[in-house]
Amino acid sequence: MTSQDEERYRRLRQGLGQIVRMRELGPKSPRWNRAWKRLLWQYEKALQEASMTVVAEFQPGRAFLGRLPEEGDLVAFLSDFCQKKGVQAGWISAIGTVRRAVLGYFDQERQQYRRISIENEMEIAACQGNVSLKDGKPFVHLHILLSDEEGATFAGHLFESTLFVGEFWLQELLGPALERHPDPRSGLSLWK
Repeated sequence: MTSQDEERYRRLRQGLGQIVRMRELGPKSPRWNRAWKRLLWQYEKALQEASMTVVAEFQPGRAFLGRLPEEGDLVAFLSDFCQKKGVQAGWISAIGTVRRAVLGYFDQERQQYRRISIENEMEIAACQGNVSLKDGKPFVHLHILLSDEEGATFAGHLFESTLFVGEFWLQELLGPALERHPDPRSGLSLWK
């Protein structure tokens, strides 16, 4: 989102707040209600368009299938692998087991991750994510679902792990560069 887009979005949010206040202070006639609803709908539509999701079209590139390093870190290994192979965009899936992991839960109100350390052997029930660019380098973004020997599960954003064994699949995607930039509204690094 450009600075002009951010300013437009900010003005639209401000205008939406003014419309809500007008509703509280204005007359309660049916005609006023219809006019207010129409204006609110137009502002909401404009606000939605201003914060539109990033969509890009890609073609499949190379596909990689491999074994993950024992005692390695899943995120660090895949980040290094993408750097060495020149993968700038892609989709990742992984299976295996970990000796430990650090997951994250994003607190939307505080706009920060709460880290959850797991110091037990766990099965990777599911792990998927994507590759894009951040600061000009491949950035691996993974979410993982882990299960213990009782079947209890833990899930979240994967910050780090110590692998026991594992395998991965990486599908390179060819197309426009998707670069992550800090987003002041969410506190996350999002595609722009």
